[in-house]
Order: sequence, then structure tokens, then C-alpha cells
Amino acid sequence: MSEAPSVAERFDRAVAAHRDGRLDDAEAGYLEILKSEPDHPGALSNLGRIARSRGDLGAAIDFYRRSAAHAAAAAETHFNLGNALAAAGALDDAAAAYERAIEIAPSLTAAADALARVTASVGDTNALTRQANDLFLKGEGDAAAALLQRAVRLRPGDPATLQNLGFLYRSTGHYRKALAVYRRAAAQDDAEIIHVEIANCLINIGKPIEAREVLSKRLLTPQGRRAAASSYLMSLLYDRDASPEFVRDEHRRLTSDWVCRGERPARRRSRKTLRIGYLTADFFGQHPVAQFLSPLIEAHERAEFSIESFAYDAKPRADATAARMGALFPVRSVEGLGDEAAAAIIRKDDLDLLIDLSGHTSGRRLPVLGLRPASVTACFIGYPSTTGFSGVDWLIGDSALFPAGADALYTERLARLRRPFIAFAPPPGMPPPRTRRPAGPVTFGSLNHYPKINAAVLDVWARILVATPRSRLMIQCAAFAEADSVAMAGAEFESRGVEKNRLRFEPPQPFAQAMRRYHEIDIALDPFPYNGGTTTAHALYMGVPVVALEGAYFCGRMGASLLAAASQPQWLAQDSEQYVAIAVDLGKRIEGGEDIREAILRSNQTAPLFDTAGYARDVAALYREIAG
Repeated sequence: MSEAPSVAERFDRAVAAHRDGRLDDAEAGYLEILKSEPDHPGALSNLGRIARSRGDLGAAIDFYRRSAAHAAAAAETHFNLGNALAAAGALDDAAAAYERAIEIAPSLTAAADALARVTASVGDTNALTRQANDLFLKGEGDAAAALLQRAVRLRPGDPATLQNLGFLYRSTGHYRKALAVYRRAAAQDDAEIIHVEIANCLINIGKPIEAREVLSKRLLTPQGRRAAASSYLMSLLYDRDASPEFVRDEHRRLTSDWVCRGERPARRRSRKTLRIGYLTADFFGQHPVAQFLSPLIEAHERAEFSIESFAYDAKPRADATAARMGALFPVRSVEGLGDEAAAAIIRKDDLDLLIDLSGHTSGRRLPVLGLRPASVTACFIGYPSTTGFSGVDWLIGDSALFPAGADALYTERLARLRRPFIAFAPPPGMPPPRTRRPAGPVTFGSLNHYPKINAAVLDVWARILVATPRSRLMIQCAAFAEADSVAMAGAEFESRGVEKNRLRFEPPQPFAQAMRRYHEIDIALDPFPYNGGTTTAHALYMGVPVVALEGAYFCGRMGASLLAAASQPQWLAQDSEQYVAIAVDLGKRIEGGEDIREAILRSNQTAPLFDTAGYARDVAALYREIAG
């Protein structure tokens, strides 16, 4: 009879699992060790590392403290404890932990550097803000928030410090916390941008009417109009009661006083090479613009296309996406420059066509197009609406987005691609599709932005769940980082007859983990009137059917375009009754054992949505056509 493995052997096995990324197995191994040796310093320290990686700062500190109390605790344990305490804003305790780490291992320079930073920043709000920004850019949102909270405690009445904390909360999905902080800032400073941020937070917690009231007040003065117009216009796309004509007219009204010059640079028609510029603020993280543009640029850089591409980044970031885009083609920063200065930089590249990728979204530099830095201008990919701005010559889409007769709903000329307006290639970190669904109840799901899930959407989704009583619904979005938003969403469904135990509301996750949600989701539900774009492409790539409702306007017709592109038009509904029927039918078929996922993955092999080479050819041809 073999002997039971020793504690040392069990620890080595757990460490091996940890090293391989099998965190659940590693955690189980460490916890099993603690049953026989409750103070095992290695197991405790490594449980702290696992807790920290999962964002559970409190548990991480507890494990690290228990490990550090052991006489044999390594310097690394004290160092990790210091990092966790610093992230929690306990800077004095963090300094003590770093000092102990240095005492054990004087050569541990990382601890010495961390101690210097903590000591310098204890009472320095500027230093705290810089450190918080660095942590935020590294994805350490909780740690950054802890430092900014300390800064606010040091300067509780400073509106700039409050704005910094509000921005961080908003960027990490804590919209209610951000709203409270921005309101404190507004009590100290009536700056237009603070009120715009208040409105943005209201939109993100499902209060669009209240947000519109805030923004409408800011539109009454020229200064307020400059700050609030784009947020107001963007908010219209979520409004199911806003007609396409009203959306067009409001976009035209609120851009009517933007400078738009008549004189344009002359295009050098004799040259063969087409020079294309892209104006953006979205080359960071897993932003949809970067996801869709990168394979296009990569293709267009090949000699056969005779295209030279340039980009002008209004909000450059130091991350992997920015580095990847910068490796594909020249990316010039226009951050902090006025419109004239930005236009001058663009004009030097002698472009045939300048394409704005942001529209009225965050970081937009749309007014630059009115200064005519290129002979022809267009908008593409980033904003599913007319811009209303006379400085934009063309709006690029396809015949599903812009059916016959739609031209009057847009202020730009419509450029229709022969194929769908986007093509999808999996970006770095995208997990492979799962060919077989897991056992269990049918799961409907959505990874869409919370403001898109309006009352009408809730009504329809609840009807689907009532009609499929064994099914479940999972929604993941940034807003569910806050318990109050989760509770509110749960109450909305319960009021419509859906039991709480059938619902899962998940907070945001890193990209690769979020995409694995499609391994659990059987049927993706698209919101309306503002459809998903990237989320629909992700779901279809992962082999998950998407049910969408065809709308009357660009943002409500993306589902029609993408389902046609995926060769799956049968899941496009014309009204809410048909939407429910399609979803219920899919649910019953999957519950009955039909392998819809495998069928989608086979179809994807020839679907236009995933033909990036053909897409690149069609886009190049369209560029040449509209450039003249």
C-alpha cells in the first residue's frame, strides 16, 4: 500500500498547477495543505497571489498577513503584502511591509523602489494621482482607486482631484460611485465637463431621461454646447422613441456652427498610390475600432493595394493594442493639440482621403475634418449614425445598413460597400470556439453595454424566459461591477415574472475571460434600437446564434448587416413577436439536442463576415471610388 504524499509533495503539485495557470486546482491543493498545517507560509502566500489575481484584495491581504506572521516567511511575501496594502490605500502599513522585505533581502530592489514611492506619495496628491494613473493603465483599477481615494481625503474640496476619482470609477464600471463623486465636484466647480460626466454616468445606470435633462441645460450656452453636444447626440441612439429624422436633425443642428471651410487641398491624380489617413481616439485595450481596423490595415500594407495608411491618435495609450497598431503603420499623436494644429499635422501627409473613426464618441476630434486637411473626408466603423457635420463628405456602410431610400436620413453621402461594413478576425487573446455546448439548461446571454438594455428589451427578453421555463439568462457588462446595478436589473426581471435564480449578472472581466462566456451562452440576444456590433461578431465567431431585431436606422440595422454577413439571416426578426418566436424556437432545438453551434462554425468558414481578404479588396476599391 503506497504512502500518502507528504506536505512537501502536495505543495509541489499545487505549485505546478499554479504555474500552469490551473488556479482552481492550485487553490484546492493549497487549501488541502492548510487542513494539516494551518500556518504553512508557502500555501498562504500563494493563496494570496491567487486572491489578488481574481481582484479579491481583502482576501489577498488576509492570506499574506497570515503568511508574513510566520518566522520563515520569504521576503517576497512581505513585498506582496506591501503591494496589496498599497493597493488598498493603507500606505503606512505598506511601508512597514516593504521595510520588512528589505530587512530579509537587502538586494530586493523592487521593495526598495516601492518603499520610496509610498513614502514620497503619502501626503502628495500629485504623486498619488500619477501612481494611480500608472496603475490604471496597467489594469489595476482597484489599486488606482485606493490611491485616488487617499488623494481626495487629503484635498476633499479640490474639484480636479474629485474629477480624477470620478473618471477612474466611470472607467471601471462603477458608475454610481462616479456619479456621487462628480456631483461633489460640481458643488465646487460648475465646469461644463463635470456636468457632461454626470450625464454620462446617468446614461450608464439606465437613467437616460435624467441624463438628457442635464445635457439639454448645458446646450443653452456656446461653451456648454461645445462640451455637451456629442454626449447628447450619442444619447439619442439609445432612445427607442427618437425617430431617424429627429436624430438626423439634432445632429445637423448641434454641428451647424462648427467651422467648415470650402477650400480643399487638390488631389494629385497622377500618382498611383492612395494615401489614407485615420483619425481616432480608440487604439487601446480591446476597443472595437482597433479590432476591426487592424486586419484591414495589415492587408492594405501589401504592395498589391498601392495604399499608404496613416493614423492620428487623439488619446494615445501605452498598451499592447497601441503597440500593435503602431507596428502596422505610422501613428502620429494629436493629443492636446487644437483643431488647427492637428489639421496642420494631417495636411503634411498629403492625404487623398481622411477617415474619422470616432464620430461623436469619447475623445472625438470630428471638427478637425471641417478644416479640410484632406481633399475628401469620411466616417467609418466607430459611430453608427450620421454625424450631422457638413465637414464629413461620406458615411461608409453597406446596403443592409443603408437600404434603398435611406439617403435622406443622413447628412453625408452614403458609400455602400459591396459586402458587409465590417469583417472580423480574432484579435490577440480571443479563445477558440467551443464545438460542443456544456450540459445543462439552455442559456440566453448578452455582453452588450447596459444602456442598450432598455425597458422594451427587458420586456422581450422576459417573455422569452417565461416561454422557456427551464432556460437561464446571463448578462455581463461594466455596470454590473456595482451591486446596486445588479439588484436593479434583477428587480426589473422579477417584476416581469422571471425568478431571480434563473438570472446571472456578471461584472466586467479581461477580454479573454469575457470571451469565454460564449462557451456558456447558447443563444445571444441582441438589444434594440441600438444593436450590438462587436458583440454580435464575437458571438457568431464563437459559434453562438444571435437573435436580432431589424430597425429603421444605422444603429438599429447592424444586426441585419452582421447576420447577413454570417449567412444567418433567419435569426433577424421584423418585430418583437418574431424576435421572441425565433429565440424560443432556437432554445427548444438546442434543448432537444440539435448541434447548432457546430453548424455555425462550419458556415463561418465561407461566410463574408470572416473573409478579411475579400473585405480588404472591397474597401480599397471603395476608397478609390470616393477619393475621386
